[in-house]
Amino acid sequence: MKVLIVGGGKVGRQLARTFLDAGHGVAIVEVQPEHAEKVRSLGGALKCICGDGTDPDMLAAGDAAQADVFVAATGSDEANMLSCYLARTWFGLKRTIARVNNPANEHMFAPDYGCDVAISYSDIIARMVMEEASYLDVVTLLKLRSGRLTLVEGEVHEKSLLAGKTLAEAGLPPSIVIVAVLRGRDTLLARGQTRIQPGDRLVALNSAGSEETFSDLLR
Repeated sequence: MKVLIVGGGKVGRQLARTFLDAGHGVAIVEVQPEHAEKVRSLGGALKCICGDGTDPDMLAAGDAAQADVFVAATGSDEANMLSCYLARTWFGLKRTIARVNNPANEHMFAPDYGCDVAISYSDIIARMVMEEASYLDVVTLLKLRSGRLTLVEGEVHEKSLLAGKTLAEAGLPPSIVIVAVLRGRDTLLARGQTRIQPGDRLVALNSAGSEETFSDLLR
């Protein structure tokens, strides 16, 4: 996979290191010479262009037309939006990801403007804090489809409405799908006849907004 990153600051360099360690080809466009030097010090199969990531010529120099993934990771929302737009409209990139620095700007990072995925650190942290505060007995294992689906794990309490019932009898809402039951050292793939016991840990695939429902079912 070939990855083009605009922005060679701390975030961009960490992304580059991660991709390089995974064996992917990486190019970075960075406007500040001192940051570009730090990028080059990463070594490996990395190409660094010292230039403005909102300049189509600089993106072309970073082999934008051959990139599989484009990441805009600068500290400027304006630059990230524009570079994503150029990556999509000028070079036809199918996968564009942007860093959002100001949460108030997140609504502007949309596919219509060339951005497939917008990542806001403050929003991620806020959501994690809310989850930990609200659903202390539920652990989020993985987020999928930009957060629209979550893989979660939680323990069935003795007074839970699920305790003693089979999954077929549980009457779970469509937004919650139990995929596995962790019982001691055993992992049971969920089936309709699987009977839930107090102390079981359920692994479930939830649609967004159903976390509280899942937590309530466990208690």
